[in-house]
Amino acid sequence: MSKNRQGVLICGAYGHGNSGDDAILEAIIREMREIDPDMPIWALSRRPKETRERFGIGAVHHFNFFGFMRIMRKTRMYLSGGGSLIQDATSRRSLWYYLKSIKMAKKRGNLTVMYGCGIGPVGHKGGRKQTARIINRYVDAITLREDSSLEELKQLGVDRPEIVLASDPVLALPSAPEEEVTAALTQYGLNPDGRYLCFALRNWQGFHEKAPIFAAAANRAYEVYGLTPVFVAINHRSDGDAANAVTGLLQTPYHVISEPLTSGLAIGIMSRMTAVVAMRLHGLVFAASRGVPLIGVDYDPKVTAFLQYAGQEMFVPFRSMDENTLNGYIDRAMDAGVSQRFAENARRLAGLERRNVETARKLYAPEEDGQLKRIAVFQIDLDVGGIQRSLINFLSGIDYEQCKVDLYLYEDSKFFQFQEHPHLRVRYLKPYPYLSRVVYFNLLRKLVKPPGGGRVYDTVIDFNSYQNECAVGALGVTAKKRVMWLHNDIEIKRQNEVKYRILWHFFKKKFARFDGFCAVSPGIIEGFRRVSGVRDKPVTAIANFIDTAEIFKKAEEETPFTVDPAHYNLCTMGRICHQKGFDILMDILARVVPHRPDLRFYLIGDGPGKGKLLRQIGKLGLGGVVTLLGNQPNPFPYLRQMDGFALTSRYEGQGMVIWEAKSLGLDLFVSKNLEPYNPGIRGIDDIAGALISAKKREKTTDDLSEYNETVRKALFNVLELKG
Repeated sequence: MSKNRQGVLICGAYGHGNSGDDAILEAIIREMREIDPDMPIWALSRRPKETRERFGIGAVHHFNFFGFMRIMRKTRMYLSGGGSLIQDATSRRSLWYYLKSIKMAKKRGNLTVMYGCGIGPVGHKGGRKQTARIINRYVDAITLREDSSLEELKQLGVDRPEIVLASDPVLALPSAPEEEVTAALTQYGLNPDGRYLCFALRNWQGFHEKAPIFAAAANRAYEVYGLTPVFVAINHRSDGDAANAVTGLLQTPYHVISEPLTSGLAIGIMSRMTAVVAMRLHGLVFAASRGVPLIGVDYDPKVTAFLQYAGQEMFVPFRSMDENTLNGYIDRAMDAGVSQRFAENARRLAGLERRNVETARKLYAPEEDGQLKRIAVFQIDLDVGGIQRSLINFLSGIDYEQCKVDLYLYEDSKFFQFQEHPHLRVRYLKPYPYLSRVVYFNLLRKLVKPPGGGRVYDTVIDFNSYQNECAVGALGVTAKKRVMWLHNDIEIKRQNEVKYRILWHFFKKKFARFDGFCAVSPGIIEGFRRVSGVRDKPVTAIANFIDTAEIFKKAEEETPFTVDPAHYNLCTMGRICHQKGFDILMDILARVVPHRPDLRFYLIGDGPGKGKLLRQIGKLGLGGVVTLLGNQPNPFPYLRQMDGFALTSRYEGQGMVIWEAKSLGLDLFVSKNLEPYNPGIRGIDDIAGALISAKKREKTTDDLSEYNETVRKALFNVLELKG
């Protein structure tokens, strides 16, 4: 099989309106994205258009043989995925179809995996023979959802593929957010804090004879335990008849949820139930994934097989079910000890489920690629700014032998350029309207479609911490850990900037949703904790990486700008705004110049405060001393010619420009208030006095090796990289 082939084709009973089958597909898609976020994915479906729109993948009709054979010629893997596909109880034709499709995929060069499967029953003698022959010859690996399927494979004589005992892929799906579940329950007329007994039934042969038993159990549960019956249609196209047959016999209030549900919402609703009675297998799986006490009604061997494997003892055969047995199990489900055991079983099953994706990963991805960490970084743009420069340095400090990075940007503006790498990919998202800044953050999250295309990350980073886009993006993708980078002293920023105080009112709730924070200096941590109220999350101080090799290289580039070496040439760099305090620096220079006629000052940068600063320069008579150089894509040839560097910001997160100037050997004139943000840099109380007495000296560069090694270790620790 060519390594250039990419993607997976998933085969299953999809597009039939069954929430359980759709949940299987959603779970498999998520796990394939975990293997490779960029993996092309197709599925065979009864309703391909609906599948494409719902899951954001390619889809082809499951009887469009020419269509899916074309896909098989370019995919790397074929998954016969989830559910009881290998059985002839439904029909011998379906068994033939699923076996034939496996053979077709293998002959067209695919790795073939039977994924999270239930096996059997296969009763026909010829069918058993055909099943064993095709699986042994054409399947690379099988993962099973329960141990009775393992026994069935042994009985069939299947022994050549790798066989792994796992559990149902649906167990890996997360619930919808709590606020979404609460809103849905309210919409369906349920009190989100109510007590409910859920029924997930199907219209099976003889069901109408059993409907009075379900109704009697529901009436009794309401009278004895105060549990209101709720009927959830796992298959919204066919389960309504079963619910209607029972509700017509009830003497209690009840609720019916017959609309199509997303997997996350179905799981979330099940999680709010006190107990669940289910015929539908994935009604049981949804409940089991959240540790909800459940009673299975065994109309098919797959129900019994799952419950036994899950360690759940409460199930009753459909045909012999009576009131006493069902009521007895409901009584047991109300026991607190039973609830605890169900929760423990849920954790055990979730651990077993991971064997599905790890088996597929070993086949699909080269071993070294399978070990790479997946990292997503959200930032607005790469335009002029300290955060943007910080991001460029961050990207240069990562070890791409250990990770893959997706950089999400909302604007295609690149003042700063980054070094390209095969494991660094830029993905552009649609910018938000400006007025989105004054929309409450939690509401904004509901209004915006999550980014990421189903990709799964180990760590996702909001590198901006200011604009809502980055936080919404970072919280919207699927990730194990979410971290926000803090670049400023938020406490002082709120005190100094009216605009920030207004915006804070709208986005302040976003901080509590992150798992941790990285502050670019220790000096901003306590202020952040005070104003955000975040006390229970880790905040790690990680200074900005300074790429001195790049600085030294760029400093040697040609530039038409030159200074007079007879003067003492002083500079600063940054955005011309209130925070940077260049007005403070101008007042200092006005005191120094009468004592230092040889002083010349250069400001590299631009910003909204430029006009006001120019008026101040004129008023102070500094026109012949101060030169504004504007934004420079490469400021280092300018810095290299200077003798000293000054910074008098009102507040910072970290003065990265200080360290860049230090690396080039410049004298540093940094105000005392910036010391907490730059450990290792000595601040000066009297900058004017220091400038008056400053003398030109021979400069010595500093590669900041100790500084950068400390940063690298802290960064690697947060990203869980080695070394």
